[in-house]
Amino acid sequence: MRLADFERTGDGDFPLLVTRVPDAGGAEEFEFRIAGPGKLVEEMFADATIELTVDSTKKKAPESPEFDSVQEEYRRAMWELAGLQDIDQVLKPNPPPPERESSVFACFRSMSGGGTRFTTDIFDVTMPAGSNLSFGGYWQIARGFIRPASGDQDLFVDVFASGVVLQASRFGGLATDAVSVSSAFAMFMWIRVFGFTAGVMKDGHFDTGTWF
Repeated sequence: MRLADFERTGDGDFPLLVTRVPDAGGAEEFEFRIAGPGKLVEEMFADATIELTVDSTKKKAPESPEFDSVQEEYRRAMWELAGLQDIDQVLKPNPPPPERESSVFACFRSMSGGGTRFTTDIFDVTMPAGSNLSFGGYWQIARGFIRPASGDQDLFVDVFASGVVLQASRFGGLATDAVSVSSAFAMFMWIRVFGFTAGVMKDGHFDTGTWF
C-alpha cells in the first residue's frame, strides 16, 4: 500500500490517516492508522511502500525466516563493535526523547479489540535527521530489523512513546539494526526508527503480536 491508499481525516497540520486491512484468517477487519505532522508524513512516505499482513489464526509467536536471513549481518556488526577499533561508535550519543513535531506514529488494531499477529514490511522511507517513525500496539512480542540505503538509522523498542527504551540497536552507517522484546503480558510498545543522520531506510521488517 502507498500513502494515497489512506483516508485522511481531520484538518490542520497534524492529520490522521486510516485504512482498513483484511485478516488473512478471515475473522474480522483490522485498521492501520498513521498520525504526525502533515509535511513530515508526506516526506517520509513519498516513495515508501508498506506491506502489512494480519493473521488472526496464529495462536503463538511464529518463527520468522526473515530474521534468520539477517542474523549473520547482525553478528558481524556486533563482532566489529567488540573489536574496539571505533570508539566513536561505542560512544554514539543517545537520541533525544521523541517530540510531536519530529515524530510520525503508526498503529495497528482490530476493530473489536482482540489480539493477533501483524507482520509489516516497509520500503524506501525517507528519514530526515532527528526524525522518528514509530509503529505501536499492545503486544507480547515486538521484534524488527532495518537496513539503511543511505544515512544512519537506529532502532528501538519503547514503552508507550515516552522514550523509556526496552531495547536498542544503534550500529552506525549502513549496518543492519535489529531488536526483539517479549513479555508474558501484553504491553503497549513502540518499534521506533530514529534518523541519526538524514537518509533513506531501504527496508524494515517488523513482527509483532499478542497471543492470549
